[in-house]
Amino acid sequence: MGVPDCARTLLDAMETRAAAGYVPAVSRAAVHNALGDRERALELLEQAVGERDLRLTFLNVEPRWDNLRDDARFIAVIDQVGLENRLRTPAASNNVGGRE
Repeated sequence: MGVPDCARTLLDAMETRAAAGYVPAVSRAAVHNALGDRERALELLEQAVGERDLRLTFLNVEPRWDNLRDDARFIAVIDQVGLENRLRTPAASNNVGGRE
C-alpha cells in the first residue's frame, strides 16, 4: 500500500468518525489537500473557521497549505481568522480606501 492509499484509508476513517462524533475540519482538510483535493480542503477550512479551530492561526506558516495561498477562498479564510495575508504587497496594504 502506497502513501496515497494510506492517506485515503486515514481519510475514510476520519470521515466515518466525523459522522458519529467530532473530527476537526482542519485535520480532514489537511488530508484532502495532501491528496490533491483542493476544493474539499477549502470547504473544510471554511468550516474550521466556524469551529474556531486554534490551528488556523498557523495557516501562514505551515507549508502544507502553500498550494492554496493564491486561492481567493484561502485568502478569505486568512482574513476571517484575522491573519495578515502574506501575499499582499506593502504598497497595496498602505493604499487604504483606494487613496494614493
